[in-house]
Amino acid sequence: MYLDFILSKTNPKIHMICIKPHPGSNFKKTSMIENMLINKGYEIFLWENYIDCNDKKFIPINVLPLEILVTFLINKFNLNYDKIQLVVSSNASLSCLILHPKLITINAFSKALIKKYLKKEFVEIRLKQESFIKKYIQETYSH
Repeated sequence: MYLDFILSKTNPKIHMICIKPHPGSNFKKTSMIENMLINKGYEIFLWENYIDCNDKKFIPINVLPLEILVTFLINKFNLNYDKIQLVVSSNASLSCLILHPKLITINAFSKALIKKYLKKEFVEIRLKQESFIKKYIQETYSH
């Protein structure tokens, strides 16, 4: 589902992709998605290339809160808000908007992708979550 979504919403010639996995995500799944994107011509932002992994204070990207990662990208790399497109796929994404309301957002997935990839018993719950997130952004942050 993630791969289909990324391929439908981005362009490998102009977008660098940074995948921020959930702490419970499978490392192999994340690596597989990154490798598939690399094979399609995408540049992947790899946290480990910018942070000293041997530093005792090193925090792996999968346990780093999304809000801190986005703040780091903005501050460390002096990225303008128009250079970051945040895929809003969970309530954690909404926290980023509270801290950085100028972020450009992309609503995650679609009814078609959700129905295609999720088990039938989870479809309605996920659609409600997507609807809530979209409505919240529209009411609170009109870009």
